[in-house]
Amino acid sequence: MCRRALCELARARARTPQYVNSARAVDSVLGTGPVDGGRRAIYAELVRMARDWEVRHPLVDGQGNLGSLDGDGAVSADYTELRLGVLGDALLRDVGDDVFEGPADAVTGAEPQVLPARFPNLLVNGSFSVATSTASRFPPHNLREVVDAVIAYISDPDIDTAGLTRHVRGPDFPTGALVAGGRELHDAYAAGRGPVVVRARTELEADPQSPRAIVVTELPFMVSKGGRAGVLADIGRATRAKRVRGVRAVADESSAAAGLRIVIELDRAADADAVLEQLCEHTQLQTTYELHLVASVAGHARTISLRDAIGHYVEHRRDVVARRTGLRSEERVLDLVRRDLLDIAATQGDDRRSEIG
Repeated sequence: MCRRALCELARARARTPQYVNSARAVDSVLGTGPVDGGRRAIYAELVRMARDWEVRHPLVDGQGNLGSLDGDGAVSADYTELRLGVLGDALLRDVGDDVFEGPADAVTGAEPQVLPARFPNLLVNGSFSVATSTASRFPPHNLREVVDAVIAYISDPDIDTAGLTRHVRGPDFPTGALVAGGRELHDAYAAGRGPVVVRARTELEADPQSPRAIVVTELPFMVSKGGRAGVLADIGRATRAKRVRGVRAVADESSAAAGLRIVIELDRAADADAVLEQLCEHTQLQTTYELHLVASVAGHARTISLRDAIGHYVEHRRDVVARRTGLRSEERVLDLVRRDLLDIAATQGDDRRSEIG
């Protein structure tokens, strides 16, 4: 469905560079064939690709109320607008240039079964799926780091996991937070599966005029701030149940200017470090992301390592560029692959958000 949605936005952009009404975009996708979940599922996928707290590098630009980190949903598709983003365009670039067998034209033809992908979106934005009957949990990564790792692989196809993780330091979640590094993370990338511990970013705030407080400025990925399932309610439940002791009050001081700011006031006699450890143990201030790199390889779902994921991408992209250009020299083809990646990293890359500890 993601491919179909992006292709429909590409067709809309061919008609006008302006934003298009989301309801019309949804109807266009539905017009290409039935979708499980219908209009609601299509709109949810389009919105997800535009949310910068769910997607590390958004593929879609959106206007209007598309929800929030509080767990709020997007308003009706009639009242929001969407258009293909720069990175969404980079996934589709080369479609229609005879790079695949069969119809594959993002403007006038059918949806391609595989996107040309000028950057490895599966690693950059990750995925969460059970469509292959095997749960796949690719975490998102920093675009610049992934590009550096792909180029390192092109330069040395025998590079091992340790060599690649000198470039891809670990997951880079759109909401930031702290990611536990070390041997466990290396082993997860080598095996294609394993736990990744993610902890909220906090700081201790001391004010002579008021009680000390633990201030939360970044949350683990996929943890909402507000709502019944959010971390604010979570802290309240844990405090009332006395699983967490030493908390006097909790306040949400988040704002557009200050960003996320959850203030957890402490009792005067409380040990701040001990309270923080209790909060991480009993609330969503610390979570475990179960990394499971499952991808379709030759039509079959397989668990792959980080090195396999990069290797399959390079093979795919080499084939796309060779078909597009007609070049027979592998060295020249890989040089074009490298240049495309460097251009995207230079123009669309940004700094790491999640700290590796």
